[in-house]
Amino acid sequence: MRPPRSLFPRRLDRAGQRTSNRRALVSAGLVLAVMLLAWYQSTGWYRSQLLSEYKAQAALRASLRGNALALALEQRFALLNGLQTYVQLEGDTPDFEQAFQQMAAALCRTSCAQGIRWFSAAPEGVVRYIHPTRGNEDEIGRAPLTDPRSQVREQIQRAIDSRKIVLISPGDALGNELELVAQQAVYLSMEDGQEDRYWGLVAIAIDLFSVLQEAELDIETDITLDYALRDGAGHVLYGSQDILDQDPVIHLIPLAGDAWELAGVPEGGWEAQVRRPLRISQIAWLIIAILVAGLAYLVIRHQGALEHAFARQRAITEQNIRLHEHAQQVAVLEERQRIARELHDSVSQALYGIGLGAETARELLQRDPRQAVEPLNYVLSLAEAGLSEMRALVFELRPDSLQREGLVAALNKQAAALKARHGLEVIASLGQEPDLPIEIKEALYRIAQEATNNVVKHAQARRVEIRLEQEGDTVSLTVQDDGAGFDPQADYPGHVGLLSMQERAQKLGGTLEVESAPNSGARLTVTLPLADPP
Repeated sequence: MRPPRSLFPRRLDRAGQRTSNRRALVSAGLVLAVMLLAWYQSTGWYRSQLLSEYKAQAALRASLRGNALALALEQRFALLNGLQTYVQLEGDTPDFEQAFQQMAAALCRTSCAQGIRWFSAAPEGVVRYIHPTRGNEDEIGRAPLTDPRSQVREQIQRAIDSRKIVLISPGDALGNELELVAQQAVYLSMEDGQEDRYWGLVAIAIDLFSVLQEAELDIETDITLDYALRDGAGHVLYGSQDILDQDPVIHLIPLAGDAWELAGVPEGGWEAQVRRPLRISQIAWLIIAILVAGLAYLVIRHQGALEHAFARQRAITEQNIRLHEHAQQVAVLEERQRIARELHDSVSQALYGIGLGAETARELLQRDPRQAVEPLNYVLSLAEAGLSEMRALVFELRPDSLQREGLVAALNKQAAALKARHGLEVIASLGQEPDLPIEIKEALYRIAQEATNNVVKHAQARRVEIRLEQEGDTVSLTVQDDGAGFDPQADYPGHVGLLSMQERAQKLGGTLEVESAPNSGARLTVTLPLADPP
């Protein structure tokens, strides 16, 4: 049995829908595969970016702590320089021992003497004087040049030869492994021009642990680091070797001809720092991949409907364009017709009257020239009226005239056109050009134009007064006539002049007041604020 004809479109629709769904599923699967591949590749890139960012921040933290450590040590070395200078001046005096004790005690009282264990002076390379003496008696009599450790002897000899501070790091020292000893040679100046005489050595012992505390290596920040300090000889002075084996950030600390390394790694290592943000990034990227694949499915599934909608919209747009062009053509035609009527009603009649007056004046000139004065005056009045009409028409045709010439000039031309065209007595009290926005000027001009047109059409007036006043933060325009008047409360079907004027005023936050009564003329006053309406 053959199915009903009405079932064929339904089957075709279902087949097309299945095809569209299959195409959407395949496309969504391809998009998901591409997104997952990009997710896999971006994970490695993002991990390297995170590591670079964290290492840069850690390097900044390590440099701050390293600079603080270097500053603390340099302050102690400055005390050693002061002691060396004092010994150069007082080294050969008979009471040097007492002077040394006083000088060392004064240095111990300075603000940067925290962590200094002792000061010593070694004439001829043998320690004779030490401060404080108590607890440091074992240092007296020690000769650094005869130290059993070759690296210490080399450092002392370098101090004598270079006359600079040398360091005996805790890795080279005996006893307390956190004691840093700085040595400096002392040379006395000779007065007879001979070479400076070697006097001996001055030294300072620094508790390195106190200096490390002053550098705040254990301070907690957004990236808290575990630090290790290694001297130039490779001795780990602080921290553990494991920190140096974890790809740390390293800040070099130059000290007295040596270079120490301050190494830092985050607590738990670098991977612990990037694990959480990397996991969040992976989850977010996976969610985005699924959403993009779903969006691709929906977009492809509804592509046909969208294309149809776009086609309909394009047709409507083209039709609207044609209607708009037609409306513009109609508007241009209506404007031309209006101008033609204005020219016919005013300028053409004026030109015709000028022609008749000129012809009459020419005939009278041949018979009696004195009688030609009256038609010539008539010709001049018609010419003046035609000129006023033309100026008013040109002003209306050029929208930039109001901004260029001003509101007062526009209202004066409108008054002149009323006087010339309709023979009205027009009094324009406008004053100076007000400083108003162009929107307010245009609204006032159009309201004045509509009001005077109503006077001409309906009032049967002989006298019109136009006043423009600016007081404080408001400006007002008044148009008053001595015509027939009307009832402002009554309805006048087909007459929208008052409504359009009121809408213009309200659009700018102003008011329109109309005062009139039958046989009593009319007065229209519009008041606009100078500031923008709320």
